[in-house]
Amino acid sequence: MPNLFDSLKENAIDSMMVYLQDYEDRDNNFDSEQEFDNWIQEFANSPSHWWDFSETDLNSNNFNNLLLINAKFMEEFEVTEIPDDITTLLRRYGLWYVQTEDRDMFYELWLESMKPEEEENEEEE
Repeated sequence: MPNLFDSLKENAIDSMMVYLQDYEDRDNNFDSEQEFDNWIQEFANSPSHWWDFSETDLNSNNFNNLLLINAKFMEEFEVTEIPDDITTLLRRYGLWYVQTEDRDMFYELWLESMKPEEEENEEEE
């Protein structure tokens, strides 16, 4: 049984690192919050999936969670289109948490991902 949130968090961090590789030579014009919002849109709308498990591994608890988040998503974003596949439910789940529910936590992960490797190594020592 996959843990949806743990998978989302893990894969979001990986996605952030890949996204930020293009900005290794950030200058003063790098707007972290704006780039975070750009990353969210890329992450949510990417043809690749944020999940690394098979949809057939989902159980009834996962589905209930996906349906609950979908209801919140539809209300928050005033979406009336009912999803007709599991992929849409999973995409909405990811977008909901990254952009709305746990935005602050994901932004903190974003800021951590931006730190140079030397700085991260110094903090670990």
